[in-house]
Amino acid sequence: MTTALNPSPEPRQYYISGTRWQADFLFIKAEMEFCRQLMDKWFAQLLNPEYIDQLKQLSVKLVELERETDELSKQLDDLLYQLPLNSGGTFPDTTERLADTHVRLEQLITSFTGDYRTLKRQLFSLVSKASKTDSIATSGIVNSNNLLKTMAQHTNKKPLGIKTHWGIMIIVALIIMLLLFLIFNILFKNPVY
Repeated sequence: MTTALNPSPEPRQYYISGTRWQADFLFIKAEMEFCRQLMDKWFAQLLNPEYIDQLKQLSVKLVELERETDELSKQLDDLLYQLPLNSGGTFPDTTERLADTHVRLEQLITSFTGDYRTLKRQLFSLVSKASKTDSIATSGIVNSNNLLKTMAQHTNKKPLGIKTHWGIMIIVALIIMLLLFLIFNILFKNPVY
């Protein structure tokens, strides 16, 4: 009579932890994309000199955490790949190595999670403060005169005069109209079937 080998409880626990961590990382990646979109949406308000340095720091930290997320995900994939191969629990040295890898990953993920939560808190706080100030934008619509003044202050140059400002706006409008004309011209002369 043959008996089936039951997987040892340790690899099973490692597998459960690993799959939970993978699900957490998928959610964190979605949250990171939301953080990027949040920074993009409030970018004009965050250009305020009061917020620009903190925005730069948070952007750099977000990129670092995105890279760390990818690296930790790869390490998790490696751990989960090794587990089914060792599910019989017949190789004590492999089980010990898996235990060491699991403990190391747990420490890295705990550290990463703390850093990520801090980043989110700082970002939400910054966007909350920026959304309450009217120095650059009013109710989500960029006030171009304040934006030009802020940019001029940031570069230590005099703000553009109203005539120059309208001239730039007209040039931009003409360029957009030219691009639209070219696009429509291409579409209607060469229809796609």
